Amino acid sequence: MTMIFDKRAFRGRTSRMWLSLLLLAGVLLSSGCGINKGVLAFAAENHFIINSTDDLDDFSDLDFLLPVAEANRVIMYGESPHGTREHLEMIFRMLVFLNQKAGYRYFAPETDFAYSELLNRYLECGDAALLDEMDIWSYYNSAHTKDQRQFWEKLYLYNQKISHERRIVIIATDISHGISYAVRKTVNMVKSLPEGPQREELAAIASIIQEFRSLEQLYQALVLLEEAFVKMAPALREIMADYEQAAFDVYSTRRSVELAFRQDQRGFDWSAEREAMIKEYFRWHVDNLDCAPEELRIFAWNGAAHVTKVPEPHFSYDHVGVWLDKEFEWSRGRVFSIYAGASGGEHTYGSVSGMKTASIGRQLLDDFMKGLPGSPAIAAMFTREPGKDGHKNPIQNVKYYGALLGDRYDLLLGMRNVTAAEPLP
Repeated sequence: MTMIFDKRAFRGRTSRMWLSLLLLAGVLLSSGCGINKGVLAFAAENHFIINSTDDLDDFSDLDFLLPVAEANRVIMYGESPHGTREHLEMIFRMLVFLNQKAGYRYFAPETDFAYSELLNRYLECGDAALLDEMDIWSYYNSAHTKDQRQFWEKLYLYNQKISHERRIVIIATDISHGISYAVRKTVNMVKSLPEGPQREELAAIASIIQEFRSLEQLYQALVLLEEAFVKMAPALREIMADYEQAAFDVYSTRRSVELAFRQDQRGFDWSAEREAMIKEYFRWHVDNLDCAPEELRIFAWNGAAHVTKVPEPHFSYDHVGVWLDKEFEWSRGRVFSIYAGASGGEHTYGSVSGMKTASIGRQLLDDFMKGLPGSPAIAAMFTREPGKDGHKNPIQNVKYYGALLGDRYDLLLGMRNVTAAEPLP
């Protein structure tokens, strides 16, 4: 009996020991992702309270961003998660602020050439039927919401109140998420060509594109169309208003369909290929300026990962924020990166509801928000600039996934208890 009792006692002590070790490991791991007391104390003294996500009459709470807006050429707002009402409201408010105070006219949401053209047409005339043309996106579907539609409606009304030369313009900086509309636009472009052998040959390919039955068939037909465009370049330049733009549109549609077609193939890095396409769009805009370089000021709305300004060791490619900050003389050293994260609440992300893990770590962001006095709903803090009286900013040395937070982003913006955007029926 004694032996049996001792074994049971030993097993009990062992179980409790392992449980204690697991709990200790959990504490150590969680504390490694959080913010230490020095950072919390600094944040409490050096943060900025943002009063509202939707007040368009008083921008005084955003005035701390004015020197940033004037000194930079690209401001990147990286949201996490997608599909929240508050992010949409804050993006619109910041866009209006940047337009009014610093002359930012170019808005780069995650849209392709077809949607950007469609949205610009809508912003000119306000015809709601144009918004109805925006088909359901091919992945995540986070933008197919009532809140997103209201975003464009509010932007149209804002544009009507200001002079034409100050109006906000949408520029394409992403792959085609709504593939069917991009394909339809490509077919219509071919149909608009004047009668002749070029149109006849291209129309034969366009008919295959228009009646595609699979992504593979569509991809192969777009490859043929792109090859035909290159072969016919001299003749097409004679009959088209802007051959280069049309050729780039065909190319970008082919690339978008290729990404959709190959995304599940072994060895195909979908994220890297998408990032490469985003960079090509930016290069297109820089190489084909319709304004002086100093007038090209872009407010870019992205997922949080795109806006990091240092290479991340767990990715095989540089995100667009890293690339823009060094690629062009126009943007070199003039990219400002905002990480806008949510601390608690819900989102609409595809068909899933609930809080998504923030890309800088939920606990880190939660600690930042909880450490602020007065529990503000929205707060911001520069991650690199020293604090009051020149105090050293300890947040820039917080590590996350092998990179310092102060090197990743220029501004940390936190929101408490976000609400999910309402899906369209």
